[in-house]
Amino acid sequence: MDTDIIIIGGGLSGLALADRLQQLGLDFVLLEARERFGGRVLSKEIDGAAFDLGPAWFWPGQPRMAALVDVLRLNIFEQFSDGDIVSEDRLGQVRRGMGFASMTGSYRVQGGLERLTIGLAARLPTASLKLNSAAIALTRDEDAVVVQIKSPSGSRVIRSSRAVLAVPPRIADATIEFAPALPQKVRNTLAAIPTWMAGQAKIVALYERPYWREGGLSGDAMSHLGPLTEIHDASPHKGGPFALFGFVGAPPGVRKRYRQEMVQAVAEAYASVPAGERADTAIFANDFAAAGAIDIIGPKYGLPKAIGGHQSYWLWGPRNYSGQTMIVLGDTEKGAREWFDEVTVVEELHHPYAAPWENNPVLLCRKPKFGSLRDVWPKLKHWD
Repeated sequence: MDTDIIIIGGGLSGLALADRLQQLGLDFVLLEARERFGGRVLSKEIDGAAFDLGPAWFWPGQPRMAALVDVLRLNIFEQFSDGDIVSEDRLGQVRRGMGFASMTGSYRVQGGLERLTIGLAARLPTASLKLNSAAIALTRDEDAVVVQIKSPSGSRVIRSSRAVLAVPPRIADATIEFAPALPQKVRNTLAAIPTWMAGQAKIVALYERPYWREGGLSGDAMSHLGPLTEIHDASPHKGGPFALFGFVGAPPGVRKRYRQEMVQAVAEAYASVPAGERADTAIFANDFAAAGAIDIIGPKYGLPKAIGGHQSYWLWGPRNYSGQTMIVLGDTEKGAREWFDEVTVVEELHHPYAAPWENNPVLLCRKPKFGSLRDVWPKLKHWD
């Protein structure tokens, strides 16, 4: 054997596992296909301040993160959230002071979250760390796991007792050849597991002064129109440059096609409703991405704006819909029957690259069990 354990993926998970194996006295090799460790954790320094281009926050209820920060002796600070938030509705009207800063109470790392991955890598033996080393094949023979590695210097193999995949499941399925081959059911499961925020890009804008703070704003903003649907303060702990960052959806072509198919299915459901009922037929989406697709693509099909309980959509309320007839996205038939006496599956949606909740059917629901939609609206809010 060349080593006890091979870890494939040098992001935060892979690095943390390597650190733990070292504490246990186990030999390991950590493979990372890129030229740096950290994965999606990346910070960029500009004029002496660090700005997170990947994840930025962690929360008091995450003890492992707190322990890691303590072990690496890093300084943290609370996300700035003093002041009002700003929201923009579907008509382009901007309102101030509605809702709360959603990241209130979260923490950030001084110097950027990349200090975590840099600190972990610095604790590990250099001989065990392999950058620019992509695992392209995993073979199980009688007494070992054999990993084939591709690097700028050529191809080679490493033998170990065990291998750990510390990469997104769909990446493993798409880039590594397994022998014996994985069952198709396993491959389908790997491909179906979503990578959190994979469909989003992060944009950071720098300013000489924090004009929003000077105006009594927290930096938090939500927009129904976009292109940035969510904005937060990204300034360093002290001094400048000051910054705001926002998320913008950057889905690949397959996701665009999925959205188009989903909106077409909703349009068919809407057309099936008697003309006299359509004015009171709400299109309710359980996540803002589906709601946004309805709002952007739907007009060419004659669809009204969507409503929903997810993040800023909940703030915009149920409008004037009674809830007597609703087209529901993002729920199962069983789940919808807890809310309605009549539930019809209009169309099943399935796409291998969609998140699990996006593959729920388009449901036409009638005869609500909850009374009026406005009465039940407070129970529909969710920010996950």
